[in-house]
Amino acid sequence: MWSHKSDLAPSRSTSAGSWVFRLLLSSRSLALLLFVSLAHGQGRPQDWQAQVRSYADKLDWSAALLIIDAEIACAPRDLDLKAWRARVLTWAGRLGEAEHDYREILNVDPRDADNWAGLATTCLREGKIEEALRAIEIAVQMDPNRADLHATYARVFRAAGQRIAARSEFKKALNLDPASTEARAGLISLRGQPKNEFRGGLETDSLNYTIPNQGQWASLITRWTPLWSTNLGAGFYQRSGIFADKFVGSATLHDPSFAAITVGGAIADDHTVIPRVKRSLTSTAV
Repeated sequence: MWSHKSDLAPSRSTSAGSWVFRLLLSSRSLALLLFVSLAHGQGRPQDWQAQVRSYADKLDWSAALLIIDAEIACAPRDLDLKAWRARVLTWAGRLGEAEHDYREILNVDPRDADNWAGLATTCLREGKIEEALRAIEIAVQMDPNRADLHATYARVFRAAGQRIAARSEFKKALNLDPASTEARAGLISLRGQPKNEFRGGLETDSLNYTIPNQGQWASLITRWTPLWSTNLGAGFYQRSGIFADKFVGSATLHDPSFAAITVGGAIADDHTVIPRVKRSLTSTAV
């Protein structure tokens, strides 16, 4: 009987000691896991963003998206992660997916100007000018002191053909950030092509049996609008002391989606020394 009790006592002591040891071990393990988790959480954003940027520099969009998708799987409600995904999709040219992601983000939280600007850039590349204008206008209203937003606004205006508004926004961007290369390049891009183009020429033939034969010609091409231009020209000829002249004129309609159509005519006093040109009206499609 005694031996039976003595056998039980060590068993209870051993069981209690084992339980305490396990409790301490569990507490230490939990603390260690918490520390590792916090340390990983502190270093995580910088690490994955650096990796995404590295792959983006190499144009390896699939690898960049794999990293972002893995992060989203760990934090499915993190809108910053989803914004990064939309940004990379835009860089990769997957514009429909990028627009979808931006709209999902903005439906949850419409208060981030960067996401509105991202949507505007995506819509601009898709050719959705009106939607791009609406998006970037909201972004600029949220943060009117950001040069990059005004520069994006200007790019959308330029694509819409509103050159005066685009110039104004590029100037605002440059005033806010005098070092903005995008704003400077944008202003240069709005200078446009020269409206008038003048051409002239002189030709002289020296002969040993008579006086030299000469010819002069000049033309003025004027681009009145992006659609319409005119061409006026004249030629003057001296052949063995005989003077002759010719005048030409034409108007051209430029249709970027189809062709350029030119209608014109010419008149000349040939005096039998230059090819005779009757008054005529011609049209050509190029």
